[in-house]
Formats: sequence, structure tokens, C-alpha cells
Amino acid sequence: MSIRTEHGYGPLTVTVGWLDNCPNCNNDKVSVTGWSVSPDTLWAGDEAVCTKCGHKGEIDADGENAWVEWDGVKESSHD
Repeated sequence: MSIRTEHGYGPLTVTVGWLDNCPNCNNDKVSVTGWSVSPDTLWAGDEAVCTKCGHKGEIDADGENAWVEWDGVKESSHD
């Protein structure tokens, strides 16, 4: 158990509308979970989840900007 968890500190989740739209459903709201997130500050490695369809990704950041590296979208087969 980490010292953070032991003392009642855990990851935080915020919902933001300024990241890349979900490639699966085009929703613009993303829930981001990480240790130091705020509605204005996200960190590389934070978990991103579309609030509409649950599609997942990961935050990437360069110090000034942040964006979502979305997991691949599975194409449906029409056989």
C-alpha cells in the first residue's frame, strides 16, 4: 500500500470539455483521473475516459498543452 493510500489520499477525477473529442462517438467531455489533476492542469499518463461511451485513452502533455492519445477504435464488420 502506498503512503498516499494509507493516509486517505487517492487519485482525483475531473471532467473537462477542452480536450480532443472522442474518436468513437465525437463526445467532447472527458473524465480524467490522476494524482494531481485539476480542471486546468492535466499530466502525461493520466487516464482519460469518454463520459458518453466509455472509450479510453491516456493524457499526453508537453508542459504547456495536454491532449488525449485515444485507444484505437474497433471497426464493426458488416459481413
